Amino acid sequence: MAVEDNGWRCHARSERDGAPIEIDDGDIVDVQTHPDTFTLSDLDKKRKASVRNSRIFFNDAPNAFRQAIVVASLNNQKINLSETKRRILLLRPRQLPTDEIYVQAPLAQMCSAGLCELIVVDTTLQHPDANLFRDVNMVVVVRYISAEWMDALAKCKARAFITYLFDDDIPSAVDTIELPATYRRRLVDVTSCEFQYMLYISDIMVVSSPALAKRFNSPKTHLLEPPSIRESESLDHHLDSSPLRIGYHGSNTHYRDLEFLTPVIKKFSKANPDVEFDLFGHKGIREMVRGFGQINVMDPLPWEEYKDFVRKRPCHIMVAPLLDHAYNGGKSRIKFCDASSLGAAGIFTDNPIYRAIVDDGVDGLLVSNTEDDWLGALQSLAGDPDRVHRMASACRLTNQQKCSLSEATRFWAELLNVDVRL
Repeated sequence: MAVEDNGWRCHARSERDGAPIEIDDGDIVDVQTHPDTFTLSDLDKKRKASVRNSRIFFNDAPNAFRQAIVVASLNNQKINLSETKRRILLLRPRQLPTDEIYVQAPLAQMCSAGLCELIVVDTTLQHPDANLFRDVNMVVVVRYISAEWMDALAKCKARAFITYLFDDDIPSAVDTIELPATYRRRLVDVTSCEFQYMLYISDIMVVSSPALAKRFNSPKTHLLEPPSIRESESLDHHLDSSPLRIGYHGSNTHYRDLEFLTPVIKKFSKANPDVEFDLFGHKGIREMVRGFGQINVMDPLPWEEYKDFVRKRPCHIMVAPLLDHAYNGGKSRIKFCDASSLGAAGIFTDNPIYRAIVDDGVDGLLVSNTEDDWLGALQSLAGDPDRVHRMASACRLTNQQKCSLSEATRFWAELLNVDVRL
């Protein structure tokens, strides 16, 4: 949606090929042009849109996603240094990998040592309670938050640090046609309301990649790259007689990335019928590989179930294609950690994200996004199991050295002014 001639105009493009789509005025309902008369439909309420925040941020709708982010400076007076124990309130919309990877796992050691206390609240199941915010030193918001919790944050801002943690370039999703349309539509609301408001109210912003740190550069921006929170139990699957297994582990937002690789997987499978594939992907991928019995396409799993699945079903090779668009440009090194957790040798798109962590040919392979290069990389590894084993071992070692959980713990210790010895 954009403001044109003192009214709203809808611009739409096909999810598949990006071609413009004509939309009749009659298809647009419950849209009012003046922010003060904006009313919430039931669907808006379900998405946790906010009237108050709509009034703040919809005034300049055409430029909302393109202007430089303006943020306040960090106030260092809110944490009482005389206190020996920090109390941290983590607000999350549901159980997410993000909160465990970036917050819960790094803080676990400090909590065990009695240096801090972590209270975790699912904001979709619980309403704000003033008692939750009592004696809190820091409130950490992960990704999304509802309007009623925004109001609660505003009331506690004077006495506690508000930290906003996000691991995707949320505003860029709106114009990234490679993403699923439903996801893009939801993030229009998130960007205009929740995201913009959190940029305004937060004292600290924690981002997960150098690209996000550059994109949202400010005095209060801090970079915390994903640490490794789980390792493969062993690399024995490289030594037994089990069939070669190749994995792709991604959410439905990566549909186009996997769709790009699917013709390669089909060609490789025809030439190597004994090789198994484990693919987490959209139902559209399942249709594309119909008839290939060795290609197992699964729906993404809840986080706890996914961790159990990975532990029981390691891979020999993991593929991590990443198409070149704005949303993917904000991604982190997390897939390298995933390869290590699977006990796998990883094949990654050759881009700055993976180039910063992968030693090409040693602890992973970097390939350009052409079908020939991806097919060649798969064939070269599949034909050399000893090399796959060496590469998986090197990946594991690099992960331990460069993606250390203790570094993430140290990051939070510095933010909280806690003296922790690792």
